[in-house]
Amino acid sequence: MHRIRQLSADAAPAPVPEASPAAGEPPLTVRFSVADPDAGVRYDWDLDGDGEHDDATGEPASWTYTEAGTVRASVRATDGDGRTGDGRVTVTVGNTPPRPAIEAPADTLQWAAGEEIAFRGSAQDHQETLAPDALSWVITLDHCPQEAGDCHAHPLQRAAGPSGSSPRPTTATPRGSS
Repeated sequence: MHRIRQLSADAAPAPVPEASPAAGEPPLTVRFSVADPDAGVRYDWDLDGDGEHDDATGEPASWTYTEAGTVRASVRATDGDGRTGDGRVTVTVGNTPPRPAIEAPADTLQWAAGEEIAFRGSAQDHQETLAPDALSWVITLDHCPQEAGDCHAHPLQRAAGPSGSSPRPTTATPRGSS
């Protein structure tokens, strides 16, 4: 994730709040912070989602959620000239994201051009049973040319399900790449 912002003497603050963790079982204590906080800016937090920025001040802040649900927490930043800007982050209590695991191939696998590579994985979810087709794969060839020094990915295939195989390019450099 990247953020681009224009800084000018007349710009209002543009806070980007972060929550850690952003999901979990209650009671869930969440630490809130602002990406790139600005000195001289006041931060007022709405952590219970009621629309009032009266739950905490300063940076960082924390809050413990005791009931399941989704809360849209926000921060209001006020600079020394009275200009304000708001930012929001979602916290999900009582529903954690699935935890995927790649079981094959191993990170240490070495392969030759044209060789087919099998893949297999799973995911665990504490709240529900995941169907086998809930897994989706994006298979890429990570390419790091020594002379250029810039690594990039070549998409090879998309797949669904717990396992499958992917044919590798027949040359070291996929067609259409430089």
